[in-house]
Amino acid sequence: MLLSLQANYGLKDFESALADFGSVLQIDPENKAARQQLVIASNKVREQRQKERQAYAGMFDKLAKIDMQKVNQLSSFNTFLETLATSVKTDLYSAMCHK
Repeated sequence: MLLSLQANYGLKDFESALADFGSVLQIDPENKAARQQLVIASNKVREQRQKERQAYAGMFDKLAKIDMQKVNQLSSFNTFLETLATSVKTDLYSAMCHK
């Protein structure tokens, strides 16, 4: 179990280390070192999750911004098409009236 603890902690797999420290405390509830490491691993897991939330939040904000730019481009293109259609209609009407 000690090797598993050291490996998980060294690999920064704090969630597995957290489970391992919990197992140690089930066997030896008075183990102060395991209790201290459990607190440290718990804090590391919390930090990792916070970093992941920040990374994903930034990613979703960027995607939303890109989507909004595409919507604006489509809106501008639709306005262009509407203007062009109106112009063509006017030209056709004018041509028909002058025959």
